[in-house]
Amino acid sequence: MALLSVALVESRLLVTTPALSKAQQARPDAAMQKQVRDLVPDMFIGYGVSLLGATVMVLFVVAFVDWLRRNSVTGAALTLMLIGAAVTLGGVMIGYATLISLAGASEEASPSSVAAVYILGDSLGYAGWTSLGLVSGGAFWALRRVPSVPAWIRWFSLVITVLFVICAFLPFFSWAPAMLWLLVVGIGLSLIPDARNDLPTRGAPTTSPATTT
Repeated sequence: MALLSVALVESRLLVTTPALSKAQQARPDAAMQKQVRDLVPDMFIGYGVSLLGATVMVLFVVAFVDWLRRNSVTGAALTLMLIGAAVTLGGVMIGYATLISLAGASEEASPSSVAAVYILGDSLGYAGWTSLGLVSGGAFWALRRVPSVPAWIRWFSLVITVLFVICAFLPFFSWAPAMLWLLVVGIGLSLIPDARNDLPTRGAPTTSPATTT
């Protein structure tokens, strides 16, 4: 599930989405507006699929927390992980949804409005991932009670949490440790028989409940 989340979020790289320069953001013009308008189909696809990936991330965290509980882990760390996943999804959802709305409004809105919406959505799309530090920090604390999990996964979560603290001041880089944590921890847990059997299928409803540049 974690690997699927990374794949969906980063699949946006397979399509071309706007990357407005600082000059374009400061001095929006008709050429900038046309650049955005020409990329409308790719924006709907890219940001939409990335939003799906952020939702899958939440399902992974919910399944992870459920697995920890079944391994006799309790306490505030699990709540912190769930809060972190929810806040991350909320921030990323607003950011990506804002950029998707930009695709729909680029035909009618003025260049200055297009630039303003782009800056808002782009900022939230990046900064939203910073909240995943609550998940990695909670995982570090909770995993101390699960001897079947290799120690390196726990300490890796701590290192990533420190990076998230730094990213609180550099939010445009927060997606990198987020994707790295999901990728590495997802692979690490898949190597544990107990987790491999449980995480993909448990911890979420059985009925189908999914960086900007």
